[in-house]
Amino acid sequence: MADDLEESMKTCLQVLDSLDGGARVEIEAYLVSGFIVSIISQYEKLIEDLVYQRARQCGDIPVSNYVKKSLVRAFRSPDLNKINDLLKSFDQTYYRTFVDRIENSEYHAAWDNIMRNRHGVVHGGSTLTMTLTELIPTYRKSRHVMVELKAALCL
Repeated sequence: MADDLEESMKTCLQVLDSLDGGARVEIEAYLVSGFIVSIISQYEKLIEDLVYQRARQCGDIPVSNYVKKSLVRAFRSPDLNKINDLLKSFDQTYYRTFVDRIENSEYHAAWDNIMRNRHGVVHGGSTLTMTLTELIPTYRKSRHVMVELKAALCL
């Protein structure tokens, strides 16, 4: 199932297909960079929202508000180790549920690929390793990590 970001990538890909040569390569690199930063930003917010939703299930509004405030910026550059540590802090069952479904999977590989490329875009020192054509299915697979995080948090 496609989301708005994926639809935007597809639209940009159609425009890129009308270009050729160096202009296409340069424009595509900027588009991929922007999409990668947007993807990770979206995931950072979603992780915080999922944890907040889980805290709200306890029914204690002051505690859930505290959790929400303490999560601000806690998941910048959310590699899978950060997610694993979060789940371990809840319960080993949450962690095992997530790891058993994600570790060494195509979803794990997709997540790591986007994270590596984001690191290169934000901090420099490395070049993109994906085209927009490659980013679209990689993004689609990476979204499954969020599905499994939601399941692990019993949401």
